[in-house]
Amino acid sequence: MPEDSSNSVKKLMVSVHFYDPAPYSLTGDPKNSWGFARDWGTAEEVNTQNASFYKMKKFTDNGYGVIIGEYACAKEQTGKDTFKRKNNDIKWLTNVLDNCDTYGYCPFMWDCNGYFHKNGDSGLGFTGDDAEVADVYKNRNYAAEKAGTSNGGKIEYSPAVPKYQKDTLELTPNSESNGVEVSVELPSAINVNAGQTLEVSFYRDAVIEDYKGHVLRLYNNSGTMITNAKPDWCTTDTYPLKDAGTVKFTFIPENDITVKRFTIYISKDAFKTLGNFTIKDVKITVQ
Repeated sequence: MPEDSSNSVKKLMVSVHFYDPAPYSLTGDPKNSWGFARDWGTAEEVNTQNASFYKMKKFTDNGYGVIIGEYACAKEQTGKDTFKRKNNDIKWLTNVLDNCDTYGYCPFMWDCNGYFHKNGDSGLGFTGDDAEVADVYKNRNYAAEKAGTSNGGKIEYSPAVPKYQKDTLELTPNSESNGVEVSVELPSAINVNAGQTLEVSFYRDAVIEDYKGHVLRLYNNSGTMITNAKPDWCTTDTYPLKDAGTVKFTFIPENDITVKRFTIYISKDAFKTLGNFTIKDVKITVQ
């Protein structure tokens, strides 16, 4: 955060937009080229949302206000001018608001005549089956909160402690493809139970064309490869990718596994320019 030199009172604040996962909350087109989802609400998805909001807590803890300048759950488009609510949109909206109540964020819903109707024969307001959405907000107004009758809840979330963490990894050229690769032997094996989520993330400061040119490989004690995974996302999501960013992989094993070594391979085609760069802040967590 920049310094506010006007006086000792912190007047700065942070504003972000929240649409995650984007195929569910941001797009209503079932044929959308980068993905579409009409369902949300698994334990893993809720935990991921909670983790995202928890990251902003560092600002409110230090006296900076946090505004969620936009958030929304897109409706599914069923025709030229027809839409329907997605499955579990109430759960998604409620969990967003619960997080905001928990950490003291100020949320602003983005709505373009979707839930709240501003024209047409349907009337003004949350009409039809959208009245259920109105109840989410009616029960959270200032009067309800003051009277202690708000239906808002509190989020109980604790970030997972990394099983492995390293500031910087050295990369070596790969002779077959002229990409780069790093191999890490873990100090001790990491056990992951079936159904748990193993997450590997790292920050790389190279300018790249496509983060999907990254590959994560996990190996067990015997040296057998467990998975050959593509990343879930990168914090730089414009094309071509013009900035550095954090790349994240997740893997949910069907059976109990033990991880003793991992490699990260980045193909030559993934880079805009294949120059010197580093991989930093490597973390492995299990949830």
